[in-house]
Amino acid sequence: MNVFRQSYQSITDFEFYRTVVRQPLWKSILYFVFWVTLAATFMAAVYSVRFVYPKLQEVGDWLIQNLPPMEIKQGKLYTKAPTPFTLERKNPDVRIVIDPSDRVRKAERKEGMDVIFNSDRIYYQFQGQSNAPIFQDAYLFRKQDNFQIDRQSLESARRLLKVLLLPLSLVIVSWLYNWLTMGFTVFFLVACGLLLWRSGRPQLAWRHWFNIAIYALTPAVLVDMIFKPTTVPAPIPLVFYVFTAMIYTLMAAQRCGRPDTGDFE
Repeated sequence: MNVFRQSYQSITDFEFYRTVVRQPLWKSILYFVFWVTLAATFMAAVYSVRFVYPKLQEVGDWLIQNLPPMEIKQGKLYTKAPTPFTLERKNPDVRIVIDPSDRVRKAERKEGMDVIFNSDRIYYQFQGQSNAPIFQDAYLFRKQDNFQIDRQSLESARRLLKVLLLPLSLVIVSWLYNWLTMGFTVFFLVACGLLLWRSGRPQLAWRHWFNIAIYALTPAVLVDMIFKPTTVPAPIPLVFYVFTAMIYTLMAAQRCGRPDTGDFE
């Protein structure tokens, strides 16, 4: 059955659940993967437009206006700016140091991101509040000789981040995030169904509950996607998300557990 038709019926027709409750679990998992991917892509797009692109534009303008031109020749850094040159900014917390004399070789601050241009390398480190670097590394100029860091190259880098790198990385991160959150929700719905299902009704096995829960998650994810572009405080969408998923799961199970649906044992 077409996945879009399944999505529509899972929201509008509880009789539909009687057709999927007995299907092989792998078909429901494929449907789940589709919605994880759709929700992740939508989440990445909203996050990019609302937060990442404006901040990227702001930080890019700051760098273009304040970072002095530099040139790398034969693995060495050259600049006409007086050195050591220091550039600092809050939100995000960034410090940039240009020091071809190599007196400043490592980050000295306890928090934030430091980028240090030395004669032969770029050293960068991000450090959180735990005083332990979250990541640190260095790029040696000899790996790519003869390039410039100026207004034009910074503009090109910003365009590349907008077009390719940031959306791709955000989709990957949000895809993993949705796998975890939606997967946890499905297990939560199955556990609630097994615990709350009243005795005296035809019993649904765990695989039936998984089939129901995966499809019943569709309207909940759709509600969450509607809230995503808004500025509504986070607890409110979460309440609607959980409440919608629970209602659909229990009502679908009730329809599937009617005597005329047969024995589920």
